[in-house]
Amino acid sequence: GVFLMSAATDYYNTYPTYRSGKDPEEIVSANITAAAAKGYDALYAGHLADYQELFGRVELDFGEEPSGKTTDVLLAEYKAGATSRELEILLFQYGRYMLIASSREGSLPANLQGVWNETNSPPWSSDYHINVNLQMNYWPVYNTNLVECAIPMIEYVDSWREPGRETAKIYMG
Repeated sequence: GVFLMSAATDYYNTYPTYRSGKDPEEIVSANITAAAAKGYDALYAGHLADYQELFGRVELDFGEEPSGKTTDVLLAEYKAGATSRELEILLFQYGRYMLIASSREGSLPANLQGVWNETNSPPWSSDYHINVNLQMNYWPVYNTNLVECAIPMIEYVDSWREPGRETAKIYMG
């Protein structure tokens, strides 16, 4: 069987209301209905086409062929002093995939710990720490040719202008 899931919110990053006025239940229902109508094969093909268009722009090649070893085996070998760079390549590509999956036009930027957090009560509430933690999510955007993934972060920072002016007025006159 196929398990379909959708999530939505009425949060919208516009000062001062921060609400879209859209009913999240209606959004979820429409998304599930549309996904079910496509079926698994079309959804999978669409996902591959979507992410591979971005993912396929960069290749990291240290002259090694992939061994097919699992991540836990690669990590154990790495800790034992292996000279293969396969783990670095895997982590490089994994980071790019997570950014592609979590920071796309029309969304909020990737947050401190991402949507893959294993707990409902994560450290720092899995929020936005506007310091190096958030910046590190976006370090590879330009040099790995994922400029589209920077748009949510740029728009998010830009959205602080108006409330920032209000804060400055209150504190600085």
